Amino acid sequence: MNILQINSSLYSGNGQSSRLADEFVATLRAENPRAELVVRDLAKEPVPHLDEKRFQAFITPKDARTDEQKAIVAYSDALIDELRRAEVIVLGLPMYNFGVPSQLKSWIDHIARSGETFKYSEKGRVGLLTGKKAYVLAARGGLYAGSPADTQTAYVRQTHQRPCLYWQSETQALLDETRTDGIFPLITNDEKLSIKEVLLAYKHQPALEKRHEQFKSVLQVRPMMLKNHLRIEAFLFLYFLALLTEALIEREARQRMRKLNIKKLPLYPEERPCTAPTTERLFELFEDLRRHRLVDKNGAVQQRFYDEPSEPQRAALRLFEFSAKKYLAAAEEGGAAG
Repeated sequence: MNILQINSSLYSGNGQSSRLADEFVATLRAENPRAELVVRDLAKEPVPHLDEKRFQAFITPKDARTDEQKAIVAYSDALIDELRRAEVIVLGLPMYNFGVPSQLKSWIDHIARSGETFKYSEKGRVGLLTGKKAYVLAARGGLYAGSPADTQTAYVRQTHQRPCLYWQSETQALLDETRTDGIFPLITNDEKLSIKEVLLAYKHQPALEKRHEQFKSVLQVRPMMLKNHLRIEAFLFLYFLALLTEALIEREARQRMRKLNIKKLPLYPEERPCTAPTTERLFELFEDLRRHRLVDKNGAVQQRFYDEPSEPQRAALRLFEFSAKKYLAAAEEGGAAG
């Protein structure tokens, strides 16, 4: 299987649509370990916008093209060949100003060429690239599906008629899912219960939900098979400390925002504003901040390299009265062996 992944987010691999596409492709490759993947990032390698010079090159007969026009067409041909080789196309599609990204429009303008990916017939346009599956992973900052503001769906469906990318339901997969619909595992650490007793105990779960609601958090912990009460006590104590630490961080962040009269911070994906920062989101903000060391053969550090903190990261650091330099220095001290 040959997979072509197209990321059209302005934020490259960090965009939500790109992350969705990454996860979907990872699932495809897990099912098909020999699958070959080509990733075209339209933010890192932007396709030039269509202008008069490029359009004229596309419609000029092959034998009459100038050297400049030949180079333009060769670039377009390379994009089409990339699409032609793919059996599966995965498109990460964000929404900007209620429409598709301009860089995606440029890519479509270069692969939608008469005689190459489609042709005109008595019945209208006919696609020339057949037998392919296309998946569109759309990320939007609101609910637009089915509304007049959703211009993306109609556009993508219309343009995909030209390269002739087909969507189809996998009947067998749907039947398999139907057979397991409503079936889910029940896990218990009481080995003495029979299957029937486990089910009966589960029936009382709604009454227990309130007691255990504190276990449902971003920490994603599961108190399973602890065997004795000392381990349970230790687990609960550590869990309490984690919750307390998160609560203190959130309280400090929000109190500082009120003190400094900061209404919102650009913490959400694509730097959308956040009025009530959570500890989880603050930690996620710094996940992609990297540091590297250049060491000699004796292990001595010769030089250090750091990513430049983004503006959202700097804004979060200023909230806690931390400079970027101080933060990186603290990280260096705290991870000397990393």
